[in-house]
Amino acid sequence: MERNWQTGDPLPMAEQAEIDPRKFTEYSMNRLNPNNKGKWRAFIALGYNIDSSQDRQRAAESIISQIRSRLPELPADLKEPSEYGSRYTVNVPIIGFNDLQGILETTWQIDKDKQIPRLITNWLKVVQK
Repeated sequence: MERNWQTGDPLPMAEQAEIDPRKFTEYSMNRLNPNNKGKWRAFIALGYNIDSSQDRQRAAESIISQIRSRLPELPADLKEPSEYGSRYTVNVPIIGFNDLQGILETTWQIDKDKQIPRLITNWLKVVQK
């Protein structure tokens, strides 16, 4: 963790954050994954087609691009540390393929003895208009 970091500052090393596309394609966007607790429903509400692996890949590319462009400027909140490292939450505004907006709550971890954050989970909430 950066020495002078404070809650509300951007995620440390945000420009280098690691985002595994499988967090979306195989987990949160995959309605066949029994462990995603219905996360896929919000992606459909924002106009993302998640029926095939190619569709999920296309949707994930859009989401990851939006995360990467916004992450360095958004405030992060430091959560309780885990045995694995420091955890942060960042709420990222997302624009869907149908131009509706959502807030993607992302959780990041900086593993012990490392400096680069990695995405560990996400939850998309549709903004009601």
